[in-house]
Amino acid sequence: MTAKLDKLNEKNSLTPMFIRIIKEKSLTRFKY
Repeated sequence: MTAKLDKLNEKNSLTPMFIRIIKEKSLTRFKY
């Protein structure tokens, strides 16, 4: 049960990270 929750938390924390990376990439693309 706790392992499942940990995996869910990992997914939940990874998604915003990917979104942030994509946003940063698009921002740098617009800058240059």
